[in-house]
Amino acid sequence: MTAPTRGLPRLLAGLTSKPMSLAEHVGVHGELPAPRDLLAELDRAGLVGHGGGAFRTAAKLQAVVRAGRRPIVLVNGCEGEPTSEKDHLLLRRLPHLVLDGAVLAALAVRADEIAIAVEREARGTFTAVGHALGERLEALEGRGISARQFGVPAGYVSGQETAVINAINGRAAKAFSGAPLSRRARDRRAADARLERRDARARRADRTPWRRLVPLDRDRTTPRLTARDDRRRGRPAGRDRGRERTNLEAVVRAAGGLSEPVQAFLLGGYAGSWAGPDSLSVPLEEAELRRRGGTLGAGLVYALPESVCPVAEVAHVSRWLAGSSAGQCGPCTFGLDAIAGALEELCRPGSSAHTQAFEHVHRWCRQVAGRGACAMPDGAARFVTSALRVFAADFDDHARHGACEACSGRPELPAPAFGLRRAA
Repeated sequence: MTAPTRGLPRLLAGLTSKPMSLAEHVGVHGELPAPRDLLAELDRAGLVGHGGGAFRTAAKLQAVVRAGRRPIVLVNGCEGEPTSEKDHLLLRRLPHLVLDGAVLAALAVRADEIAIAVEREARGTFTAVGHALGERLEALEGRGISARQFGVPAGYVSGQETAVINAINGRAAKAFSGAPLSRRARDRRAADARLERRDARARRADRTPWRRLVPLDRDRTTPRLTARDDRRRGRPAGRDRGRERTNLEAVVRAAGGLSEPVQAFLLGGYAGSWAGPDSLSVPLEEAELRRRGGTLGAGLVYALPESVCPVAEVAHVSRWLAGSSAGQCGPCTFGLDAIAGALEELCRPGSSAHTQAFEHVHRWCRQVAGRGACAMPDGAARFVTSALRVFAADFDDHARHGACEACSGRPELPAPAFGLRRAA
């Protein structure tokens, strides 16, 4: 028996504390349909990727088909972002929902193999996916599809698509860009399989927009995981073709509200951007956020309380990002380390180099952007530069006077040691 689904969004229907079995999954969602033209349906629906780039899913899959090679669908279950657990929650609790998406993607691009990459240290997730694959073995064989799970080392860069490709090919989980891919790597080009299951006829009938998981991190909000519609539900901050558009205030309210004052929200995790409390009414739509200099990125929201020093928090995360890089290019190896050092200087009691450190942060963020082997330096620079804008008064105070009383407090933003955070 599955839990009652009242109050849960469709994506989380039937969610319990245990992995949903195949029988329970079919009882909630029904048998997996065989759409006649999934690519056309995705194109009409306007579904975009939820990894941060907001690229059209139909265009991705169509590019794979046009390439004319034998594709392999890669389910990227590596989630190195400390402010998120959404991918692990889906794979651990609702594995068959993810596998439905992988099978549909395979049928769409005529692939006969599915590779599922999961962090080795996430033993609960790894076990749940393995059990789900066992339940589907006969059905997959009936469709002419084989599926295999790969263990990938935990790491912030490990979830980058080319790093995942390297890892499942037995190499170090490091990203690559620019250079032509090897034939074997090309054969493992990923068609984003994290598709949200939707009945096509129901979509045509009610035109409900695609939903997206939005983890709202902080013990002061409960539950931590909610979902949003791109144009519907929540208090409207405007209207789009007559439909309400979800804003940040609606997401916070859906997650149980706030139990203490908040000075800003981090949108999109550590590769995202900061938004002040005056952004509560802004629609959580990528185009609107980018127009304002922000991004929702992978769809993460973190509420920063007023009781902590934002400069110290940014320095803390910047140091963690510098230590989490793959160390394969100058912008990461030297640039991120230098930026973290300058931010730490702003929070160091008794230092006389505050003004100079502040100037260095601005200059070095500009210098690392667009020059890395992957997008990690770009994300780190965006994280810091948006903080410089949202917390301008705090940074100015630290540049003039150095550390504040809150600088020595325990860090609020998570920066876990990989291999320990998801050991269970």
